[in-house]
Amino acid sequence: MARMGIGALYRKPNTSNKHPGHTVYPYLLRGLKIERANQVWATDITYIPMAHGWVYLCAVVDWASRRVLSHRISAWTRRSVWRPWKRPWLPGLRQ
Repeated sequence: MARMGIGALYRKPNTSNKHPGHTVYPYLLRGLKIERANQVWATDITYIPMAHGWVYLCAVVDWASRRVLSHRISAWTRRSVWRPWKRPWLPGLRQ
């Protein structure tokens, strides 16, 4: 698309600029050496545009092994899409 000089016509989100009223929290993992699996997990929620709305993808990733530990896809935002890590096969988690 870039070679052809075409692009999307929708307004792109402005996620790089912070709002002056929002609190900026410190990065708690600075200086931490991540050496083993299950030491640090990360989560991400991605909004995927569809023809008639959005699909939400939530994933939990282990930083050391870069494995996706759990994921959930949902067509609406409800409590179940925000809690993909409640799986009995994940070690060390209480249900």
